Amino acid sequence: MRIAFCGASGTGKSTLAKWIVENAAELKLDGIELNPVGSRSVAKAMGFSSPYDVDKAYGPTYDDFITQKNLRPEAAAFAALVAWEARPQGPTVRPRFQLKLQADKIAWEADRADAGSFVTDRTPLDDLAYAVLHCREIVDAAFYERAMEHTKSYDVVFYCPLPAGQWLDNDSARVVDKTYHVLFDALLWGLLDTSWDLRARSVYLSLPGREAREALIRDGIDEAGRTTT
Repeated sequence: MRIAFCGASGTGKSTLAKWIVENAAELKLDGIELNPVGSRSVAKAMGFSSPYDVDKAYGPTYDDFITQKNLRPEAAAFAALVAWEARPQGPTVRPRFQLKLQADKIAWEADRADAGSFVTDRTPLDDLAYAVLHCREIVDAAFYERAMEHTKSYDVVFYCPLPAGQWLDNDSARVVDKTYHVLFDALLWGLLDTSWDLRARSVYLSLPGREAREALIRDGIDEAGRTTT
């Protein structure tokens, strides 16, 4: 079974995805994997300590160091951050980051589509919403269609809304501006609502409290299992 969580930062996605893996036997999902590809892992692979550092790094410098000078990602990231400090105008590394994030997530899940169950704590639709917020120029028809079509491949999508609780926990890797998350949430919900297929397989985790959400997840997994068998 292919299970996904979507929603703004700090709404419990990662916690609930890990809960599914930890309770796989009870949920009849033995062998389920947690997708390790996310903004933090992709940023780290590109040499950055935080996903939001990609917005503080000068894109042309990073590209030059990676493609022409063939330096390690860490060196390219450091040079791009220094260049941005010296010249705080111009393109950042964000577009390259969003493209890699989409490609790596889809590739990991495509490799496991026939091998067994997995759960992911973000969908390509989440990444599409972030791309719209940060670098609209990369959101062409192909980028949009990849995000929409891959999200439709999940058996069930659990949407974690902002009203059900947001816990940023002073995490330096998260934006603390509430307006930013509200805008993201509105974009994501709008994208989910554009497709009947996505609406049909989405479960809105509207109830506050972890136990109530876990009960909704159990019901959603049971329903998805009946639909796919």
